[in-house]
Amino acid sequence: ATGAGYEYSALTPLAAGGGVSYVVHGRFRIQVFKTDEHHVRLRLVGLRSHGPSVSGRVKLGIDIFGIRLLDKAVERLLGSSPLRVGVSRQRGGAFSADYIFDLRNEDARKAYDKIMKKSLLTGEILAASALFAKDRLQERMLSDLRPAEDIFHMDKGLPEADRRVNRIFKGSASFKRKSRDFRIGIKLLQFDRRSSYVENRLNVYDDDEKISRYLFPVHTRLNRWSALFGLLKEDREFKAYALVPMSDEGKALQVQDVVFATSMRDKKASSGEVRDAQLEFLSILGPALSDRLFMAEFPNGRAERFNTQITVSFHRPAVVRILDPEQTTEDQIWQAVTRILDDFDLYRSSRNDDDFGHRDRPWEYRHWSEAKQKAFDATRAKWGDTARRVDSLVEQLLELQRGTGDEEHRAKEFLNLVGNELFRTIGVRLLIELIGQEDISRDLFVAVGANLKGRPNYQAQVGEDSFKELYALVNEALYNLDDRDR
Repeated sequence: ATGAGYEYSALTPLAAGGGVSYVVHGRFRIQVFKTDEHHVRLRLVGLRSHGPSVSGRVKLGIDIFGIRLLDKAVERLLGSSPLRVGVSRQRGGAFSADYIFDLRNEDARKAYDKIMKKSLLTGEILAASALFAKDRLQERMLSDLRPAEDIFHMDKGLPEADRRVNRIFKGSASFKRKSRDFRIGIKLLQFDRRSSYVENRLNVYDDDEKISRYLFPVHTRLNRWSALFGLLKEDREFKAYALVPMSDEGKALQVQDVVFATSMRDKKASSGEVRDAQLEFLSILGPALSDRLFMAEFPNGRAERFNTQITVSFHRPAVVRILDPEQTTEDQIWQAVTRILDDFDLYRSSRNDDDFGHRDRPWEYRHWSEAKQKAFDATRAKWGDTARRVDSLVEQLLELQRGTGDEEHRAKEFLNLVGNELFRTIGVRLLIELIGQEDISRDLFVAVGANLKGRPNYQAQVGEDSFKELYALVNEALYNLDDRDR
């Protein structure tokens, strides 16, 4: 890594600092598991990445006792950086392979020994060379793995239990990653907001070396707060991703799935907060889906550790319907907004509903359709100034409909909705309203769960998990190929 940094202090307890760096990162990992008395599993992962990063911080100098040792102890207790910001970009690639060797067979034992010796050398080369390109990494690893590959292809027609070497996985990936991090506060009270976008392009090999290619972009937003040295805390994550198969030429084919997931982790919750979480589920999913998910069985009572998860997958028929302006008109979007109003208790201005009148309407109001006028009036009365933010969200949906890019572009633009804070609150419910309740098992898959430590888990699902096997394949690829935060 190369970089430059600075720190500035103007004779105050606070000092500002920052830095710019360019990081070249490489990692080679070998994992060995003994699956039984005669079999060993060997998994190898090589990763290369590079990119710039910018960071800044404010450092707090503690000078209470005038004794450096005591002041340092207080600094460690409270934390010395009340403000941190960071932005980074990365590009990289990875290659992974996973095998099981039957050590009762001499050829398998020799192949295992050869791969271990060569892989240890590859690891040393990777660590020593900051400029070891990802293409060269894959070539090197494939060369190292040839003894296992030769035996696997000779035995692949046999039952798995009879193979001398069985390949569980082989694949490669390239990725681009952008991330931001903002943290403010000390350990008494601290807030952390992180966002990242990772564009994964995966290549997965089957037993006959046929390659399946996937584009798998992922948006993640994490809001975290903690108080009293972590005694009270909450982690909320909103994630969106799309599954797009690709051709051999690298062109995106039809978007198969767009998924939005929100979760809360390890929260120490009162009985009222657990009840609020249930109401949040009801708001996001709506009454019809909630009834089918047996929401009445949601756990209750206080919890030392409370976790929740909602995942909503919009399958291709739903995505097509939402993005087609003939199937989902602007008026239908505004009518859906009006229907969901009462299910969300958003911040509104302090003015009373009675104060709302024609003077609060924008000048272009009279040119709007009746559906938009009704939605604006209802939203303004219910949510106050949030009505303008709703207008912006609907316009973002209409821009998505008007888009003329290919499937890859449209998938990425769909996921960009996550950047709209209001969408992260009401957006999933709005999309559910737009597709209606007909053939919901074809259009949607919804999975929900809640866990209170020491009590039975609540889990339920509705719809058809059409891509369960495909997601298992993609997730296996990411697990095998990844050595970074996705």
